[in-house]
Amino acid sequence: MANKFPAIIKFGYCDFRESHQEPITETKGTTSSYTRHYSNVHPEKHAEYVAQKHINFNRKQIIIDTFFTKQNSSYGLQHLDQIKITDSLVANLIVGCSLPLYLVENSNFRKFICDMNNKYVLPSQSHLTSQLIPEAVKEKRELISKQVQSIGHIAMTVDIWTDRRMHSYLACTGHYFSDGKLQNFLLAFPPVKRRHNGQLIADELNYIIEQNQIRTKLGCVVTDNASNMKKAFDVLSELQANKSENESRHIVVADDEMWNDLHEDQLIVNEAIEQHATKRLACYAHSLQMCVKDGLTHLKTANSLLAKCSKLANLTHQSTLFHGNFESKFGKGRSIPKTNATRWNSMFVQLSSIIRLDPVKLSDLLRGDHSNLIFLHNVRWQCCVEILQPFAEATDLLQGDSYPTIGCVVPSIVGLHKCLNTLSSTVKYHIPLVNGLLSSLCDRFGGLLQNVKILPTGDKIKKNLNFSSMLYLMASALNPSYSLLWLEEDHPGPDDVKRFVREHIATLITVEVSAIIVKSQTTEDLLALSTQNLLPPTVEEEEPQEQLDQNGGASSDVTLSCKRKSTLFASYTKRRQRIEMRQQNIVPLLPTTIATAFMEKMVSIASSTYGEEAWVKAQSAEYYNIMIPLIEKLLYSSFFCTSGAHLRKGFHQLIWLTISGQSIISDTISLLENAIGDSIELASLFADILAVADTETVCIEDKSCREQFLSLLSAVITVVPDGVLKERLDPETLESAGFIQSQKVFNQKLVRTKTKLFYKQQKYNLLREESEGYAKLITELSQDVSLSNQASMLENIKSLLGFFNLDPNRVLDILLEAFECQVDEDLFFIPLLTSYLSHCDISGFCHLIGFKFQYYHQSVDSITPQSLYKLAASLLRNNLLEMSDIYPHLHPTDSEIHSLSEKITAKAKEDAKKMNAIILSVSLYC
Repeated sequence: MANKFPAIIKFGYCDFRESHQEPITETKGTTSSYTRHYSNVHPEKHAEYVAQKHINFNRKQIIIDTFFTKQNSSYGLQHLDQIKITDSLVANLIVGCSLPLYLVENSNFRKFICDMNNKYVLPSQSHLTSQLIPEAVKEKRELISKQVQSIGHIAMTVDIWTDRRMHSYLACTGHYFSDGKLQNFLLAFPPVKRRHNGQLIADELNYIIEQNQIRTKLGCVVTDNASNMKKAFDVLSELQANKSENESRHIVVADDEMWNDLHEDQLIVNEAIEQHATKRLACYAHSLQMCVKDGLTHLKTANSLLAKCSKLANLTHQSTLFHGNFESKFGKGRSIPKTNATRWNSMFVQLSSIIRLDPVKLSDLLRGDHSNLIFLHNVRWQCCVEILQPFAEATDLLQGDSYPTIGCVVPSIVGLHKCLNTLSSTVKYHIPLVNGLLSSLCDRFGGLLQNVKILPTGDKIKKNLNFSSMLYLMASALNPSYSLLWLEEDHPGPDDVKRFVREHIATLITVEVSAIIVKSQTTEDLLALSTQNLLPPTVEEEEPQEQLDQNGGASSDVTLSCKRKSTLFASYTKRRQRIEMRQQNIVPLLPTTIATAFMEKMVSIASSTYGEEAWVKAQSAEYYNIMIPLIEKLLYSSFFCTSGAHLRKGFHQLIWLTISGQSIISDTISLLENAIGDSIELASLFADILAVADTETVCIEDKSCREQFLSLLSAVITVVPDGVLKERLDPETLESAGFIQSQKVFNQKLVRTKTKLFYKQQKYNLLREESEGYAKLITELSQDVSLSNQASMLENIKSLLGFFNLDPNRVLDILLEAFECQVDEDLFFIPLLTSYLSHCDISGFCHLIGFKFQYYHQSVDSITPQSLYKLAASLLRNNLLEMSDIYPHLHPTDSEIHSLSEKITAKAKEDAKKMNAIILSVSLYC
């Protein structure tokens, strides 16, 4: 058997084998023979072993985690916490806070991170530059690319930006809506190292648009009014038009003879190209700033004033001595803000802050070394601030990032035009400034003012800044913060002009929605735009006729015809199977009228909410329940392009088309379900039109029209609730249509309901009806109130009011009686009455006091107690009662006082006459 050491020997003394030359055999695994042998044969070693055994190393017990992780070790590179903190460092500190990269090398920052988490390892600056930030940029680009692919429409803002080191960049920002909220992201930020001409900007923009594949999604681009930007979009339109032409040359069609049948209508082709061309809009904030600068040039003293303001602001920021004196005069922490050359409102804020300072203190501060900065005519500069105040408000409104600012353009321009016209006739100073601002506003925004019919259409615009786009009108109408309030409140035109503008905006929205529907077609249909409303449909002989049902109507559903897509080329669509709606079955539910109803809803929302609060309300469930069905109806009705002016007219015409047999009932109901949907307002409106048609069909001798109307009425139950129909229609009609069983029973129920609503008197709780409640109330008030608490007493009174259903006016009467009995306890009763009146909101409080005075005036012998006068005086002193309210109830009345005064005067005159006679007789006698 081979010799083996037991397990315990392996932990024995290291040089045991060397001291004991022969191996130890131990087969049972015990340690007794080993210890005995060690002590007998090696006593010195054994003594040393025993001595070491009793040494106390004072070590803590080792836990199991020691064998797996090393104490105070750092995170690994792949540790989740290491990755999470590093990503947050890059995204939130370096990028979000714009902190320098060398921050990670700073010893204090490293110490701070170590105190926060000693296991985290900060990356180096080179690692940030070479790997982490490029990876973050790549991930962000991929995320933006996914967002761009998922959205349907996008807008851009483009501007050339220069940093402090004079490096130029072309910043392109994308904007879109998601779940009712405005979203934006940086689409591209390429450096611009060459001359900033139009060709360079156009090439960069074209590359960005093609790289992100947004050419068909891009609605418009907002830029400043620089000449290179205008030139860039002229070049960009040519580039996109050339690309569209190249794409059209490579179209492969199945019919080689199709090209012989093409309509060579250049107008339609140009319109198709425009749908794919990028539209440029001028920056409203930049244009408004230029308008203010134009106006200030008409103010002769403006330059000297602004120079003084700038010099004064520089003194507060550069001179420590002057800043100290300034704070000692106006308070610690006070200063004057500096101006920014690219933001005119910074000049306005600076001027406003100086005007608000105490002129006496400011003159004392500037007197001496800075006497040339003393401001004179402070009232005139205050007037200047008031003139520029509306422009500052408009500029601040444009700086919002949580709502679309394009909807602010039309309301603010129309409001500024009205404000300047008002100031031109009311302002006392700076009339040239007002006229200059008004002139510049009309020059720079003349196209917009012409569109809203404020300026004549024939007037020539001096500075065309492309504000004549109809997009501004639609954006303001679709914005719940403004809707058409600006048209009702600020437009100076008459009612017929306002009505024309309103209908024009509704038509614009309809056309735009139709274009959106066309853009959402399939790739095959995007070979050209739909011209369903531009070209008459061609009817081919080989085309199969429509199958008609027994009623003479088209058997296909109306919605199938609405969903059918057509293209620009009529000959290309002739080989497709399509179902066309017959002209007599096209129901004229007018897009214009539905858009008008849509904007009426926007007015109702905007009338109660303004600014960002309107968008908060617009994102609510209530808003979606009301507005989204209207928008869907607008989209649906855009297929029916007929003439008309009002929704009621469309409903009325629809009913009579059905009654006359030109439209079958099933098609009418299908269209109404899509048009009305869940809208209670439109259902109520349609019920009113049904009531009118009911009266009209009764008067017609043709019974078939009446029968057709009753059939339509029976089918309308799926669109209009039966409760609304029972409320609007005649009982006889309801019985004929099957909504009620008996006209007589319905009339009886109607009479009982009206009796309960209008003729049944309400019962009031008199004193005898709730005697227990009033008894408890009198008991509460009869106690010693000096020891009571007003709050607890008020709670007891409110509990008695609710439990016994007491009348609040009678309770107030009892409170006043108790106060009159203890009129000196006004410290208790006045707060009690104040709290009670604030909770109960009783308007006839003064009449209760008046009735008390009138009670004592009923008889001549009665005397008004002094306590009642003290009660009224106490209420007057504590502003619970007005003298004008109680005066009519006092006695004697004014007429009685005048009559009494006349009697006293007459008696005095009579007595004087008698006295004069006596004196005269005495003097004669003497």
